[in-house]
Amino acid sequence: MTSFLFPLLALVFTLLVKFVDVAAIGPEGSLVGFASLNSFVHSSLGVHSLFGTLSDLLLIPAFLTVLIFCCLGVKDLLQKKSFKQVSPHFFYLLGFYFLIAILYVVFEKLALNYRPILIDGVLEPSFPSSHTLFAVTLYSSAVLNLDLLTKNPQAQKLLKRFSFLFLTLVVVFRLLSGVHWLTDILGGLVWGFALVCTLARSQPRTPAPHAKSASKSESKPEPKPKSKPAPKTA
Repeated sequence: MTSFLFPLLALVFTLLVKFVDVAAIGPEGSLVGFASLNSFVHSSLGVHSLFGTLSDLLLIPAFLTVLIFCCLGVKDLLQKKSFKQVSPHFFYLLGFYFLIAILYVVFEKLALNYRPILIDGVLEPSFPSSHTLFAVTLYSSAVLNLDLLTKNPQAQKLLKRFSFLFLTLVVVFRLLSGVHWLTDILGGLVWGFALVCTLARSQPRTPAPHAKSASKSESKPEPKPKSKPAPKTA
């Protein structure tokens, strides 16, 4: 149910941003949806370049995961020498990355909202927040495919914690930086989770390492007790 909820929510929210409470509150008289809410939040938080820099730095590991998964996929192909033998998760991830890129380009062309500030004197599209979109999709997809990186349960647990921490910090810092409206951040969240839900629903599930070991131990037949020899009769 959730896999359909987020895509629907993302589409509905985008339409609301386009048509609800639209006013010229942006630089150079640019139109912004949910103008009252966005204006209040932006004026309350202000603009802080430090948080923008921090959000940039925290997004670097997310893009490194893309590079790592691509390298692992190529390695798997070179070892097995057949596309059919390569783990299907690599192909799902590759398609997922292309889908993110397509969505990014589409929203850049649509330009539903423009930033609340000029970047180097230029008015840029801002919906949805690309930092938020990339953080949600790349960190979450990495968590869904940790088995491709390591089979160690403890290492997976640690990577999950760092992924969710970095994801959260990118979203919070991006909002505090003041280079986006509140609805840009929310748009990045709903579209990001819409894509992640689509990936989670589409790709085959991989059992956790401890689940694999448990199933193996359960599958082993228990040794039959040795029967005692019957006593000899006189």
